[in-house]
Amino acid sequence: MATADEVAWAEPGLRQVMIQQIEDTYRVYGNPTRKPSQEVERHILEKAQSRDDYLQMGARLILHIKEVKGSRQQNQVNAGGVQATNTANAVNQNILTQQLNAKYNNNNNNN
Repeated sequence: MATADEVAWAEPGLRQVMIQQIEDTYRVYGNPTRKPSQEVERHILEKAQSRDDYLQMGARLILHIKEVKGSRQQNQVNAGGVQATNTANAVNQNILTQQLNAKYNNNNNNN
């Protein structure tokens, strides 16, 4: 594991681009770790064995954040769909109950 000072290929411009990409992702999708982008980037840099590895790890992190947020949104949509379905079922049940009561009352009034 290399430290940030030992990595010759990690130019400040490259690192700043990675930090900015992480910050942009946090801004849109939220920060699941609550760690600042600089700390996350430094961790990626320390774990990476090459420039390509660094870029791949950063890309995987960004995709992971997007997927986590996407799955949460999908779960909320699904939960909303279930809630809407339950509400619709309750309304339909009330309508059916009213119709049955009306038919029952009509039959009793005719007798």
